[in-house]
Amino acid sequence: MAGSPYRYSFSFIDRWEKRLTRMILIGFGVGALLVLIALGVGASLDGRVPDDDPLWMWAWGLMIAGAVIAGGLGILVPLLLGCVMGGLSLHPKGWAPGLVLYLGVLAFAVGAALDDAYLGDLLDAWLAPAGLVALVVGTVWFRVLGRRRGVPLSGGRAHGTDDPA
Repeated sequence: MAGSPYRYSFSFIDRWEKRLTRMILIGFGVGALLVLIALGVGASLDGRVPDDDPLWMWAWGLMIAGAVIAGGLGILVPLLLGCVMGGLSLHPKGWAPGLVLYLGVLAFAVGAALDDAYLGDLLDAWLAPAGLVALVVGTVWFRVLGRRRGVPLSGGRAHGTDDPA
């Protein structure tokens, strides 16, 4: 691995990239399938079963499970692993900027998407700004680690080649 700016080999990085991509596709696929099944169950019950019947819980349960799987397995878990593994590829304690970046994304998204009716006045006032600060800190921290390791930060694929082809 002579000349590589990363702590891991390019084959290791590629393997993890493929694993995370598969995790995203499987998460969205299973989540979408559960939502479609829930819609089918709901359509079969609509007009035939009263709204307060416990059978409706099957439709809602499948719908919620689909959203949780798509959001968790399709977005949150791969994002966390990508941030942490990306940091670890630069430094033995690189999980820290990865975690800061991940928490920044999460805090900013939740703070920006939900208002004080869901978050409460205190949490609503600082969650999005704190997330933005964490995003900036995590990004700058990654750039500093990357610069120290000699990672090409100009964009594109940094797999040891300057050839654009």
